[in-house]
Amino acid sequence: MTNVLIVEDEQAIRRFLRTALEGDGMRVFEAETLQRGLLEAATRKPDL
Repeated sequence: MTNVLIVEDEQAIRRFLRTALEGDGMRVFEAETLQRGLLEAATRKPDL
């Protein structure tokens, strides 16, 4: 399974991307800020 990290401040855009990517069988992680995104990337090790 491909792990994807979305870093986006707009909740509606994150929701849209999550729905589309999960529909393609990907595991999606989200972050609202760059700082949180860097932390998530370091801990979750996403593929993209």
